[in-house]
Amino acid sequence: MSLCPQRRNIHINDNVLHSAYECGVQKVVSCLSTCIFPDKTTYPIDESMIHNGPPHSSNFGYSYAKRMIDVQNRGYFEQHGCRFTAVIPTNVFGPHDNFNIEDGHVLPGLIHKVYLAKQNGSALTVWGTGKPRRQFIYSLFDTTKADGQFKKTASNAKLRHYLPNFQFTPFRQAVKETCTWFSTNYASARK
Repeated sequence: MSLCPQRRNIHINDNVLHSAYECGVQKVVSCLSTCIFPDKTTYPIDESMIHNGPPHSSNFGYSYAKRMIDVQNRGYFEQHGCRFTAVIPTNVFGPHDNFNIEDGHVLPGLIHKVYLAKQNGSALTVWGTGKPRRQFIYSLFDTTKADGQFKKTASNAKLRHYLPNFQFTPFRQAVKETCTWFSTNYASARK
């Protein structure tokens, strides 16, 4: 019997954190997602806002499963003094990403669609209305598909506090490197 994705995520998260506790691991850094933030919120978002309302309905189960990492981190700290924490990066993408069109993230899925349209000489159809704030592409839109959460502008104040000289890869360069990697590794890419 297979588990639904959010239950699988809850089991993975619980197993990792509990195993770390049992083995005496002093510090665990988990990776969350901006989809855990409330759908209706103010921007920029930061970690203090995680539990301020329900997430977007398109990510409901996954978002709550990921939010539970924050709850567990607090519990392990309060009960056992474990220094378990989490980071919440914005849409992470790049080589070796999940380029699945149906359930991958926006940019890798879009890269895959562009690749297939180019290979097949077919039209490129982008799902949703194009209204959500994304900085990727403006093309043909399929309004019968859901948009997803309207905006995901995350604060980088904590990163800047701890790593004031951190240099982000310029967005155009990052997209170009990811597209090049995907084209070169199409046969073995997750899709």
